[in-house]
Amino acid sequence: MGLALVVATAAQQAATPNTGKRYALLVGNTAYKLLPALPAALAETNALQAALEQAGFEVTRKDNTGKAQFIPELVKFLDQIQPNDVCFFYFSGYTVQSAESDDNYLLPVDFNPNDDNPIDSRSVALGVIQQRMDRRNETALKIFMLESPRKLDVAIRGATAGVRVPSLEDSHESLFAFAALPGQTVSARPPGSMSLFTQQVIANIGKPGSRLRDVFENAKDEVARATERRQIPLVEDNVVEGFYFHEPKAPEPPPPPVTLTIVEPKRDARPPGAQARNLLGDHEDYVWIPNGQFQMGCVPGDNRCNTNENPQHEVRISKGYWMGRNEVQVRSYQDYLEAQSKKLKKKLSMPRPAPIETRNWSNGSYPMVEVKWDDAKEYCAWAGGRLPTEAEWEYAARAGSKDAIYPFGGTNLRGKVNFDNPKTQAEPVGKYNPNAWGLYDMAGNVWEWVSDFYSETYYREVGRLAVDPQGPSMGKEHAARGGSYNSDQNYLRISFRKSFGDGVNNLGFRCVLEDRPETSQRLDVKP
Repeated sequence: MGLALVVATAAQQAATPNTGKRYALLVGNTAYKLLPALPAALAETNALQAALEQAGFEVTRKDNTGKAQFIPELVKFLDQIQPNDVCFFYFSGYTVQSAESDDNYLLPVDFNPNDDNPIDSRSVALGVIQQRMDRRNETALKIFMLESPRKLDVAIRGATAGVRVPSLEDSHESLFAFAALPGQTVSARPPGSMSLFTQQVIANIGKPGSRLRDVFENAKDEVARATERRQIPLVEDNVVEGFYFHEPKAPEPPPPPVTLTIVEPKRDARPPGAQARNLLGDHEDYVWIPNGQFQMGCVPGDNRCNTNENPQHEVRISKGYWMGRNEVQVRSYQDYLEAQSKKLKKKLSMPRPAPIETRNWSNGSYPMVEVKWDDAKEYCAWAGGRLPTEAEWEYAARAGSKDAIYPFGGTNLRGKVNFDNPKTQAEPVGKYNPNAWGLYDMAGNVWEWVSDFYSETYYREVGRLAVDPQGPSMGKEHAARGGSYNSDQNYLRISFRKSFGDGVNNLGFRCVLEDRPETSQRLDVKP
């Protein structure tokens, strides 16, 4: 028990933008002398060490280091760093903040909460570690991870427990990942159990082909979901270069060439983008999507693709369909619940908690979120349709374009899509640009459920030409597409794929109506 300090180094296993060595400094505070013990911190540090060893790291360990020994160990660690190296700093323990500073202070095991000396003389400022790393090598990739803030029911002279949002203004190629937002604390776990955030990060580190940002963003989503948003990790970065803990698996060799006779399907007479309102269902507007054929998955020249987006393959959509012009709105879902309440003779309520921007679900034009996949499926059935397949969704998102990476051609999406929103909230549907077929928010605003089970390897299993693919026959989670208001631009790529197990506050859906006589009656259009 005590403060465990780990210094790890390793050469990267394959060529990436960070071609030097990898260095990690891991600190786990277990037995504070004057603060409650944190036995889980040692288990977390041990598990992270094992994950790094699996990634090819050579690990050196030193335990029971106090304030006086910490800085010399940090200096020794920094002396190793060279251009193009990768630095990973991890701290599991107590953190505090001071009204006199905007920094985060990490508490060593010999910290005295009753000492009258300034907090920066009794603790280690994360900003100091950040500045020293930047001075040592500005171009190195730097990862700062805190398994904190933890609940601390002890008065601290000159400080309070918690964290502040870190500053990226003077730092380069840096990623910060804290286990919870300011004002929150790490959720309670059984004695000796690892905290959720470290546990999820470790699981993601072990997945080949997971990019750096994905490792932490996916862990953030999982923790928020598991704690019903009582604990939402903070992830901030200004990283430009790509980095993998484990390089993507080499693609399987292509199958032997075969001769295919591809007969282009007969085009529908109705023009793409024609609109009609579902008068006998949810009163949402729907857009006509013609049948056709397209290349699904990672496009040539997109170097940000994950392994689950490969290989690109031909897909035929044999029949046209009507797709929701926008994500299902709050008001439409309220109408659905009212109708179901009457049918079932019991009151059905909107999910809780409601996102702030909806004002307790009173803003009806916002996209409906916090909806489980089964509930989204039932809503679409009530509206006279179903959820789109993953292939139908991507076909509609591409809107006839060939090998587009982003929905609007170029890479400048600011002002066209609700993403990386500083307010971290959705916007009313239809506020941003539609695509070429008149569909709104096919990128950004909120993720969208599709009907398919999710599989990392499905694209390698469907063959060279898939006709109306329905996705895997079974799975644990369902796929979602499109990115959301708190996604960075990478998640807005048309081919990007993700899975969810439950409804969250940045996940919505839209429906499709099959081209049938009853649909024509609903929309009041000619068959």
